[in-house]
Order: sequence, then C-alpha cells, then structure tokens
Amino acid sequence: MLRQSENPGGDLVTKLRIVPTLALLACLAPGPWAGGAGAQVIRGVVVDSTTRSRITDVLVFLTDSAQRELKRRHVGMDGEFEFAVPGPGRYSIRAERFGMTTDTVERIDVARGDTVSITMELAQLSVAQLVEELGKIVDLDAERLPPVEEGGGVPEGVARETDWIAYDEDGGVIVGQVLEEGVAVMEAGGRVGLVHVGLAADVDAEGRFVIPGLPEGTYELAYLRPSLGGLDWDYPLAEADVRSGDTTRVSLQPAHPDRVLAQACGLDLWKPYTGVLEGHVVLSMPGSAAPGIRVVAEWFEPHPTDPLKGRAMTAVALTNSVGAFRFCGIPTDRTTVELTAGERTNRVSVTMIMSDDKPVAKLTLQLPGAPSGGGW
Repeated sequence: MLRQSENPGGDLVTKLRIVPTLALLACLAPGPWAGGAGAQVIRGVVVDSTTRSRITDVLVFLTDSAQRELKRRHVGMDGEFEFAVPGPGRYSIRAERFGMTTDTVERIDVARGDTVSITMELAQLSVAQLVEELGKIVDLDAERLPPVEEGGGVPEGVARETDWIAYDEDGGVIVGQVLEEGVAVMEAGGRVGLVHVGLAADVDAEGRFVIPGLPEGTYELAYLRPSLGGLDWDYPLAEADVRSGDTTRVSLQPAHPDRVLAQACGLDLWKPYTGVLEGHVVLSMPGSAAPGIRVVAEWFEPHPTDPLKGRAMTAVALTNSVGAFRFCGIPTDRTTVELTAGERTNRVSVTMIMSDDKPVAKLTLQLPGAPSGGGW
C-alpha cells in the first residue's frame, strides 16, 4: 500500500508498506526550484555537517572566477538558495553563519542553460569556541550555573556583523539542565539545540548547559542525542522566553528515542528494534548534489524461530532536490544492508550494518559520473 503525508520538516514523504508488520519510508520527493527556462542557475541547500538538518539565518555569497562578489542573499526558511548567474563560466559559493564554521564550494563550472545543485555544510561551534573567538561571555568554569548578573555580552572592539547574524551584545542567556526522571542520565556528547535556529550548546556530565547572547524572543529547545543523528532537531521539548540582559532557566526531559523516530518518519507508532538509514547522493564535483537518483536498500530478515528460514527485503527511494534519501523501519539487530545508488554503469554500492545502540545511520554515496536521465 502506498500513501503520502507531510513530515514535520515539510518534505513530501512516501511510506511503502512491504509487509503488514514493517513500515518503510521510501523517499523524500524532489521539490520545485525557481530557475527560469534557459537560464544558468546554481541552487543549493545549507545543512549542519553533523545532524544534516537544514540551517536558516545563513548568508551566501556568489563570486566569479576572479573572486569578485556578484550577489549575496540569505537562505530561505527551508535552508535553500538559488542564484541565476550572468552566463556560462566558473563560480564559487561561500556560506557564513554566526556560531558556525564557513564553507566554500569552489570551481563550479556552469554551462549555457545549465543548472547545478550543491550542498553546503557548516559545523557548530561550541560555546567554549565562541568564548575563545568573541571574548568572555559567561563563566563556563563556575561550579554552579551563572546568576542573572552574568548575562551574555561581547567585549568592546570585537568585530560584529550587524545585518544578519543572530547575536545580541546585550542579549539574554538560557541556562538549564537535562533530567531524565529527575536524574541526569544522558548520552555522552549530547547537546541542547534551539529549534529552527540551529545554535546548539554542549551538555556536561550533570546535564547542565548554557546558551548565551540571544536576541529577545521565544525559543523552542530540543535535546540532541548523538545516536539519533539530528532527527530530534524537530522535536521541541520546552519553550524559553528570553529578554535582553536576563537569564532564563529551563529544565528539559528527553523524549524516548522511539517517539522521536516515529515523528521523523511520519508514523504514529514505532516498531521496536528498527532504525533509520539516510544519506545523500553526490557527484564527483565537491558539494554537487544529485537529485532524482534511484536508491535501493536490500537486506535479509531472518525467521523469528527458524534460522534456516527468512525473507529478502527490498525498499526503493528517489533522492530529493538536494540529493537526500531516507529509509525507515530497517531492523537494527546487526542487520547488514546493501545500498545501491544510480543505474547501469553510473552507480555505486556500499554495505551498512544497523545496530541497536545507534538506530540512525548516515552516509554519503558518490556517483562516478553524471547522472543518467533528468532530475536537473
């Protein structure tokens, strides 16, 4: 049975039910782009390099082969951008966002009437790195959480962008703890992130976190488990009202991983001991995404009582407009999954092993050449 629904991020997803007891998310459908017919276009998306979630509040720059800036703009709320370039030639795109690293895709060759798709990746800077770059913001070494009077601030003389970065020199601070049934029991490397903003802070061994320098407003907070690979970015746990110069204190209780996985896959219930396999298909040119590519996942599912019996399982997906794909409901009991992207001579295959301790697996598949067929 094939049915379609909207997932929390707005992408159209297709859920393919192969057998009554197993639901698989089959594809993220390609989305429309605004390039005119016959124009030379560079389009793309900006994502978090770790979580693969799309990032907003990013400024992107288009430069020509002589490194002259031609255009600049913010990405949309979906993390996407598009430039109509003046003509055939070689171009570069640079993406910048406060609190994150900068990424540049160089030597983008655009032919007449061509459309090139790219994916840009930015990495989160920790609060400690922000302190090192901008000066002392809060007392990160204090034994207790900082009081109200130690609010966020940027020292005099520190260079700041004023028209696009999400930072306020007299901004507010969010401090708090992540507690699971009253006890600080978290995965190593867990973080607390601001939903739809992209900024995240590390959580210490006692579940404490600090997010300084925020403009006034109401923020949604999510707890990011490393094992969930960023799927919990869209699972807010609490809201925090921030005022300039004040400290807002919050307490978060993590959602069960099965609830996060079910929401990410558009399901009401999650089958235990299954996981998510997702990734991107790219071309040989660095950062170049491959939309409309067929991806096949194959694995063997053993019989629950007879080891000599079992069945071969297959699921198929098409990459979306930025080359992304996702499969949901794959068994995680050390299941070996064979993934193949592309067709005929232009394809690549890899093998993945799904495990219970890391139910979300991510990978990037690089095609050896240009994709056959449309999708561009």
